[in-house]
Amino acid sequence: MGGLYTFVFVALGTAAIFTVLAVMHIRRILSLGTTAKKSVAKKGPEPRKFKSKEPDETGGGWGPAGVGYVLDNLVTGKELKAAPADVRAQFIWQVAVDAISGRGDVSDDDIDTVAAMVCAHAMLETGNLLHFIDRNVFGVNAKAGEPYVEANDNGNLRKFRAYDTWPESVKSYCDLVARLYPDAWSAATLGGEQGAPLYASGLKHGEGGRAYYEADQGLFARNLAAQYAKIYTWYTENEWRRA
Repeated sequence: MGGLYTFVFVALGTAAIFTVLAVMHIRRILSLGTTAKKSVAKKGPEPRKFKSKEPDETGGGWGPAGVGYVLDNLVTGKELKAAPADVRAQFIWQVAVDAISGRGDVSDDDIDTVAAMVCAHAMLETGNLLHFIDRNVFGVNAKAGEPYVEANDNGNLRKFRAYDTWPESVKSYCDLVARLYPDAWSAATLGGEQGAPLYASGLKHGEGGRAYYEADQGLFARNLAAQYAKIYTWYTENEWRRA
């Protein structure tokens, strides 16, 4: 009888081992199937890109080798957010170039630099041009009688200025800074490391004691300088040119 018990015990043990191995194998097959299914899942539609532009005679234009994107006032905020980070920045920079060129208070040699500072502030205000409402990339409040969009801002309901076009948005900001924060506007011509602290100070201490932002001035200046440095890198490496 002892031998029979031993045989039964061994047989049952062997069966159990094979059962466990079979279950493990089935689970592995199922997991592989799930992984494969995820990897071949259909992608959503590609975002519509801005209109492309052939390089001009000097090789200028938008992006590397003069090929990229032209200014299009019909580009929506959603489409801008879907573009690569450097294209988002270049788009706003070009709008700023056009807005500043028409002012008459910035020399031609300084336009690109001032536009880069304006763009750097827009990137800082909107988390790299990803969080904004109705083409308002500077957090500008609406005055009485101006079109606006109401939105929650850190628990407070604010009326943000609404704009129909990008040039209108950037021109409004430039006019506002030049009029109410003249020290900041003057400092914009200095560029990044030198100009960012003065630009931050000018925005913090505007006409009549008004402040453009509530954050710590030193932190704001450092973040502004970092955004400017990023723009300058794209500007030089991608050979940005005025459209």
